[in-house]
Amino acid sequence: MYSRCGTGTDGRRTRHCLAHSRRVRGGNAKSIRCDVGKKDDLDRLIPMINSVREPCRIIYLSACHNPEQVEADPWMSWNTNVAGLDYLVSRINRNAVFIFASTDAVYGESRAGYRYREDDRTDPVSMYGIQKLSGEAVVSHYGGHSFRYALLAGRSAAEGRSHFWDSVIADLRAGTPVELFSDAFRCMLDFGTAARLTVRLVEGHADALPPAVNICGDEALSKYDVGMRLAREYKLPENLIIPIKMAEDNRIFRTRRALSILTDNSLLKGMLPEEHIRIRL
Repeated sequence: MYSRCGTGTDGRRTRHCLAHSRRVRGGNAKSIRCDVGKKDDLDRLIPMINSVREPCRIIYLSACHNPEQVEADPWMSWNTNVAGLDYLVSRINRNAVFIFASTDAVYGESRAGYRYREDDRTDPVSMYGIQKLSGEAVVSHYGGHSFRYALLAGRSAAEGRSHFWDSVIADLRAGTPVELFSDAFRCMLDFGTAARLTVRLVEGHADALPPAVNICGDEALSKYDVGMRLAREYKLPENLIIPIKMAEDNRIFRTRRALSILTDNSLLKGMLPEEHIRIRL
């Protein structure tokens, strides 16, 4: 049995991959509404999970992941990112395999192009990274595993929500200039590839997962790089994409965050295996 705690595009992409999984057959997947920030909702969900006799795999994608929102309302975000997580993982059967969706932000700033490995020292600079690292500590205490995702991008699968990807394409089609950071780098992936890798890891290695795994691409990309690729892919005007420097701009982000976070995916490739892991347009 799989239990996927999370909505948004990452949750929907993961559910799509699970629908084609060899372990989810006959259309027996169903959705159960649960707000992880509400104790009553969790109290209804936990007995359902614990009543399952077959091996249970839980992928916890719920998160308050906007660094600006986390800084503005740290108690609300803590309730989702740490407190609700702790309440759930501490009450489920210990034979369940629990996967926590963490982030590369737990590492902090990359220096001189260094790519962080899973056993490197963590030093988050944002409140979001600090909360996610706290969540990892909770999950580790109960024998769970953390998947540290790089920045994810792609078309939104959530009704009424648009992502960076959608906004860039819409603006270029409308003839509107788009400013994108050219000096901030991450080992970005698209939602679909991240979801596929997640399901493959859980299906193939549920009994031998390490404490943490980086889920990231091979390439160090800026949003400017991705915007230019999107323009070429969809035959849109590249000259409308304007490079700007995150290090010199304080209009867009008010909260402190790392300029670049680069991660190593050698462990991920060795487990699957995959020769190349790249963002798909």
